[in-house]
Amino acid sequence: AKSARLTANVYESAAPRALCSQLQADLATIEAPNDETYNEMLDQMRPQQAQLEKLAAAASALRAKHRHALEGMASARGSFESKLQQLSMDSDAMQTEVQALSEQNDALRQQVRAVRMGEGIEVAMEALRESDARELSALSKQVNALQERLNSAKQEQARLASNSADKSSTTLADTSNGLVDIGKTYVAQGKLLQAYPVLNTALLSAEIAHGAMHKSVVAPLAALA
Repeated sequence: AKSARLTANVYESAAPRALCSQLQADLATIEAPNDETYNEMLDQMRPQQAQLEKLAAAASALRAKHRHALEGMASARGSFESKLQQLSMDSDAMQTEVQALSEQNDALRQQVRAVRMGEGIEVAMEALRESDARELSALSKQVNALQERLNSAKQEQARLASNSADKSSTTLADTSNGLVDIGKTYVAQGKLLQAYPVLNTALLSAEIAHGAMHKSVVAPLAALA
């Protein structure tokens, strides 16, 4: 084709046989390579030792780089697992701290409830003290009335000592028994402060009526005990 000097991208259909003849002539001039040419071609095709060594060095460098990359990946994996383990430990510690804070919060709430209940108890105690004060005032009036009755009985006993000693003693004994009953009622209700003066008056009435060694003083003494 080169010998025919064809113009590029131009097809001349006028002389196809001439072109074929020219190509056949050119092929006939081509000779098969002899042994020397063959060996020369083999030498040209065979890689040079320097190139092989360069290629081996490049392969060794690639293997070293690959091994270094694997070592880096292993180190990174170990670091990741270590950080993951530390994160798990931190998470457990945080959960423990949260649990402790929750328990402290519950304790504080319990204290707040106790304080609120204490405020209610204080109000109730104040109301109870006021009630006790009213009852004590009423009891004091009752004791004063009984004391007046006792004084009146003493006067009556002194006036009638000559002719009605037995009758006065009976009146005082009845008064003492009535006071003992009242005192026992207060004791049963847990009102010891109110019961004490009543029982003490009952004991005094019994002693006046029959003397300190008479059996009638046993009831008020037992109630006082």
